Amino acid sequence: MSRSIFAITSDLDKEYFFGGGDRKDQFGYIDSTRSMFGRTYADEPDPLIEQLKEDEAIQAADTLLLTVPSQLGVDYNAHVLESIITHVAPALGWR
Repeated sequence: MSRSIFAITSDLDKEYFFGGGDRKDQFGYIDSTRSMFGRTYADEPDPLIEQLKEDEAIQAADTLLLTVPSQLGVDYNAHVLESIITHVAPALGWR
């Protein structure tokens, strides 16, 4: 299971991600194989947690791969992951 998940905790987060992105799974082809591209979640922590609780695929998954925007650099990606670890993961029972 792969998802792009961004907890909006700063003005910079809002600038980059709030209100953007496709909120549905997308389908396409990789090397002639039909593939699913996971949806993006971006919201402030409390609404984000509620949205993630409603995602049946996340609830059923035993492993979740979070994708981050590599072009924004190591420091920003560390912030993105820290926001998930601090604000979202505990509420969902992720470890």
